[in-house]
Amino acid sequence: VEPVHADAPDNVLLERRFEAGDVTAALAASAVVVRRTLTSNRQAGNPLECRVGVALWEEADRKLTYWAGSQSPHLLRNALSDLLELPESSIRVIAPDVGGGFGTKSAVYPEDIALCLVARRMPGIAVKWVEDRVEHIQAATHARDHRYVLEAGFAADGELLALRADVTCNAGAYS
Repeated sequence: VEPVHADAPDNVLLERRFEAGDVTAALAASAVVVRRTLTSNRQAGNPLECRVGVALWEEADRKLTYWAGSQSPHLLRNALSDLLELPESSIRVIAPDVGGGFGTKSAVYPEDIALCLVARRMPGIAVKWVEDRVEHIQAATHARDHRYVLEAGFAADGELLALRADVTCNAGAYS
């Protein structure tokens, strides 16, 4: 596979290794060893309510209020502070009950930033954006496809003695 980024010639963003005990010995001592390769496809969370935002800039107070269908209002406020060059104390993010989000509502999206920039250009006027279903499926974050290569060792009575897992997650080119 052709490298996407020069500083990641193997296309690997992150590698982690977690170890406990002697897995090789435990597998060798197991009465039964099960080996499986499992894959899950890329998928998109599809909540009942698509993403939405309402931004209001009050010029006199230099305060931004942003009502967002977000699962992470503090993360959103921090990002808005950095990107709009405003102190966090000047930004209030209100996240009403957003229902299910499946993780898609925990990211900061370009639409959040753009809506707040538009509001700054239109002081005192609430500006609203509502995503439609097609936009959601195309633009909201997707879950990564995974590949698991597993080995599990069991005692004769069914007790799990060892587990070895090689997990690969496709985070895409721009995680």
